Amino acid sequence: MTHWIALTGGIGSGKSTVAELFFERHHIPTIDSDIIARELTAANGKAIPLIRREFGDDVIDISGSLNRQKMRHVITQDNTAKARLEQLLHPMIFAAIKQQQATIQALYAFVAIPLLVEQPQFMCLSERVLLVDCEENLQIERIRQRNQWTLEQAQAALRLQATREQRQAIADDIILNSGSLNDLIQQVDNLHHDYCRIFQAA
Repeated sequence: MTHWIALTGGIGSGKSTVAELFFERHHIPTIDSDIIARELTAANGKAIPLIRREFGDDVIDISGSLNRQKMRHVITQDNTAKARLEQLLHPMIFAAIKQQQATIQALYAFVAIPLLVEQPQFMCLSERVLLVDCEENLQIERIRQRNQWTLEQAQAALRLQATREQRQAIADDIILNSGSLNDLIQQVDNLHHDYCRIFQAA
């Protein structure tokens, strides 16, 4: 039996880096809900016909995939659009995660769900929550560097997500990603040993 841990954190917190370290150092697999969402909305993705029916051809690009920029514009103009898109995508993401979970055999594994606070229906996919956390000013600095965004764009992205305190409230375990890579590695190694002890005793 595989014990499942939800891996979550705000934009720019370093979730992907943590998942990579767990895999590289301890061979712990991760199912990434963002990757599933991108596959569903790529050309010939299962969600594309539903999105086209709900929002029209304007949000589908010439390759047949979701035009994310146009979809973001629709969401800013129509306060029901985000919920309607989520109603299409979330059941498909949930089903895909369950399907992948059935194929993984390990002592424990991660399912990465960045917006776990905002999407509590995904809580039932795991028995613990690991939060990758950092200060908001560091999140802003990272996402500005990564996405070449202005300060205003980065701050707006943060405002769309749950607060740091809300994420901390649902976490069983926290990795603070505010220091060096060596510090992050040490936290990953320590937590791996804790998880092995907890789950082997279960």
